[in-house]
Parts: sequence; C-alpha cells; structure tokens
Amino acid sequence: MTALRVPVAPAVLEWAQERAGQSNGGAAVKFKSWPKWISGSLQPTLRQVEQIATWAHVPFGALFLPEPLPVELPVADFRVGPGGPAHRPSQELLDSLQTSQRRQNWFHDYATRVGLEPVALVGSARDQTPEQAAQWARATLGFEVSQRQKLTRDDVRNLVRDRFENLGGIAIFAGIVGNNTHRPLDNEEFRGFSLSDDYAPLIFVNAKDSKGAQLFTFFHELGHILRRESGVSEWSLTDAPPNDAERWCNAFAAEVLVPAADLRAHTSSGEITTETLDALSKRYNASTLTILVRMRSLALIPRNGFDDRYQAERDRIMRIVDEAPARSGGNHWNNQKFRISARFARAIIADTYEGGTSYTDALRLLGFSSATMLDTYAEKLGV
Repeated sequence: MTALRVPVAPAVLEWAQERAGQSNGGAAVKFKSWPKWISGSLQPTLRQVEQIATWAHVPFGALFLPEPLPVELPVADFRVGPGGPAHRPSQELLDSLQTSQRRQNWFHDYATRVGLEPVALVGSARDQTPEQAAQWARATLGFEVSQRQKLTRDDVRNLVRDRFENLGGIAIFAGIVGNNTHRPLDNEEFRGFSLSDDYAPLIFVNAKDSKGAQLFTFFHELGHILRRESGVSEWSLTDAPPNDAERWCNAFAAEVLVPAADLRAHTSSGEITTETLDALSKRYNASTLTILVRMRSLALIPRNGFDDRYQAERDRIMRIVDEAPARSGGNHWNNQKFRISARFARAIIADTYEGGTSYTDALRLLGFSSATMLDTYAEKLGV
C-alpha cells in the first residue's frame, strides 16, 4: 500500500527547521528526504509530518498552512529598545512562557475562587525610585547585608524564592523546558521574564546562568513586578539598557544586591585587587562582576581601562568555573521545587485532592505523566 503523501510548503518546512534549532544539515540527518522536501521534488508522508511536528515542537496543523506562523512573544520584549533589532524567540522560550502563563491563569482562578487577597507588592513601586524600592525589598525579604554574609549562593537563592512565594508570588528557576533535558534554555537569548498579575505574580529565572547571575535576574524581574510589568528580559551588566523599564530594574537589582552607601563605606581608595573583589563578593553574596560594575557606576573606580579590567575578571571567573568539579543534575524531586514553584504545586495538588481540579488538568500543568508522580511529589511537599 502506497503511503499517503501530503503537501507542505518549503517555507513552512524551513520555519519548522528553525523552530527545532537546526540547520539544513541537521534536518537532513533526522530526515533523509529533507533536501527533496525543501526543493519540492518530493512530499512527506502524513506520518513524517507528525514526526516533523514532534521534532520541531510546533502544532501539527501549522505545517499545512501556506505560510509560516508569525513568531511573536505573548508579552513585552524588554530585550530591545524602540527601533532596535528583533530577537526572534526560540520555541524553548515560547514554550516556557506559555507553560508559565497557563500555571499563572490556573492560580489566578484558584486564588479568586478560594478568596485569597490580591498580592500587595504588585505595582507597589511604580512611583518610587530604584533606591526606595530596593530598601523595601531588602527589609521585606530579609536580605539586608548583615543577613546574608554567612549564607551560600544556594541558601540565598532558596531564601529569596521562599520569601517571594510567602508574599504571594510564584518563582520558577529552570534551565530546561519542563523536565526535558534535551531542551536546554539559552541564557544568551533571555535571562528571565516576569508575568504580572494581582493574584499570581510570576518570576521565571533562566537557571542556565551562574547562581550570582540568577540572583541578579531574580531581583531584576522582581523590579518589573513592583512596576506591574510583564515581559522578557536580557539584562547586561556592561551595556546600557535599551529602555527606561530595564534601566530602572537594573538599578533596583544592583542596589538590592550591593547597596551604594554600604559599598562606599567598605571601599578604600587605591587599586582594587582581586582579593578586594573577593572580599566584597563574600560580603554582599554577589558576583565580583556585579561588584565591579557597581563600583564603576558609583565612580569608585575609573572608567578608563574598565573594559579591560572587566574582561580580565570575567576570564578569571570562567577559569574557576571550568576547573570546578562537574556537578550532578541533582535530585529530581528537589529540582521540581525550582522548575514548577513549590507554592503553585502545593496549591494545585491540594485542590486536586479536594476535587476542585481534575487529575488530567493537574498532570498537564505540573508536567507529570501519571497520578503516581503527583502522589509522590505531594508526599515530598507534605501535602
């Protein structure tokens, strides 16, 4: 019996290839007839179209359109300024955003159904300076300099995540799409995103970054929540932010991590040595690169020659990272607290047990494949 072949526009195939993050060579390795499909000399079978959709993580029906679907972010793109170059989002970024939006929508409906109060911090700093908002954040999150000096980076990340969720937020730290280790996120594409909502403000941090960079991203995205903004961020320590929102959030994150008054009080005149940077990094539990940029912005070190100094420090950090022993992927269930959000997971599991949410919806939103996984995680969370 001859296999049914179906027409797929070459432009749509090229779009699917891009969504898969592949070149023509990579696509041809996966599908031997790819060059013929692209040229139009041969059409794929229906089964092969299904395989292409799975491979590219795109809707099956989209492959039968005459033209590729437009690829747009569902929220503001803070990575570019007015008239700046477009950053075409990857399917990994889009899927992470869409999953987060579905979780946020569920929690919003749940919160209003059970009578939870709106989250007070959302939009609370719209009329404040970054410095005023940072003072509030340090006090509210228990993140004063004296409170974090003896903590590890893991401790600090746990602390700010838990405090934010205790205030009503949802915090996600993930370096892959869902639990799929074959779909890593790219920290060159985005550092994180914020989804503002009165009942379920959500912060997503790209965990492919270093722990120090993740902390900066967390506070940067918290800044957007305090301003009642939703969007994708790609902050840079050295480049000028492309818009007012990013400038405000960068200044806010820097002041939370390295308060200007405290840094001035603990910085003496003269050459800033590696030992000095390491000591300040330990004091603030922030990266030495953050310290350097903060010093430059406060005129504590000269701008002349700064780029070379910054690059030298970056190279030093990269050597330390490269020489560090490889770490395992960690415990699967412990990772879920970061990839899903412990607050969200507790709420949806409890609501499922009480009959408010179906098991089908709960498994889809949690990214689990069976009720057994849900029950196991419920036990881990103490639900």
